[in-house]
Amino acid sequence: MSRITSLAAVAGAAVALAAAPGGATAIAPGRSPSATGRLDSLGVHRLEATRWWTLRASDGPTIRTSPSYADPDAIARRWAAFFPTLVHGSELSLLDAYVAPLPEVQALCGSPDVLGCYGANHMVIPDQAPGAIPSTSIAAHEYGHHVAFNRANPPWRAGDWGTKRWATHEQVCRRAATGTAFPGAEDGNYPLNPGEAFAETYRALNEGAFGLPATWPIVDPSFMPDAAALDAVRADVMAPWTKPVVTTRRFRFVGRARTVTVRVAAPLDGTLSAQLQPGTADLTLASADGGVPLEQGSWVSSGVKALEHLVCGQRTFVLRLTRRTQARRFTLRLTVP
Repeated sequence: MSRITSLAAVAGAAVALAAAPGGATAIAPGRSPSATGRLDSLGVHRLEATRWWTLRASDGPTIRTSPSYADPDAIARRWAAFFPTLVHGSELSLLDAYVAPLPEVQALCGSPDVLGCYGANHMVIPDQAPGAIPSTSIAAHEYGHHVAFNRANPPWRAGDWGTKRWATHEQVCRRAATGTAFPGAEDGNYPLNPGEAFAETYRALNEGAFGLPATWPIVDPSFMPDAAALDAVRADVMAPWTKPVVTTRRFRFVGRARTVTVRVAAPLDGTLSAQLQPGTADLTLASADGGVPLEQGSWVSSGVKALEHLVCGQRTFVLRLTRRTQARRFTLRLTVP
């Protein structure tokens, strides 16, 4: 959820917008938005209380243009053709895009300094932006927030942390723990806000598809995307992560065996959990070499022992079952992000 603010650091020569296939406007090279905030419920109320020219695209976004434009229908149709050119999934049909002259955008977003804003499927952008910032770059950045708003990344909010695969690649969890990333920050730590870095990476993905040069003016260079980051964003858009992988395994202790170890792969950051039934055996999650215990199972209900661990950069673990009674058969339910 964001609102975009202009800074002198991103000013420069104006760049003409290029025509995209199908009559849409392509993202032009130039400068990106400089800072973001949030479109709150009051801002949404202002949108709903304002009169708009409305175009509902088939299987696409709803475009609402200000009647103060001389030809609001033509502007609406141009933006309705533009948004499908972005890398997108089913979230496209959930978008309500509001297009208005910049003074109206600033009034609707609640700040005299903004160039656009986004919140909860609502995007507000100008048809023409001032200076060297193309309105299509603003729209692409904000659509990145729209993608994140409509993606899951438990136990975190994708809007603040980025989407699941991208956040894992960028080590957002580990960086947040060490103070080199600040999810949701809108203060002096804004350049290290991974939510904004994700939106900028999404913009870069789309501008690169048009053959435009990469620009990275507003987010810390440590988030500058490599090919793997761009691939992760594309995957998170086109094939969204929706839920963890759950597997069930059954074990039988043979003879005098007292311990069984299971190697666990966790390809993505998130929550790993295990449940053992019956819970008469000890359940321990350890480091990849099995030497450092990380979590110990505890009783959660009659007959069930469970543990939970936050996966934050580690990709492999060892799960150890240690038999304490005569019971030989056990069922393990494992959940990995």
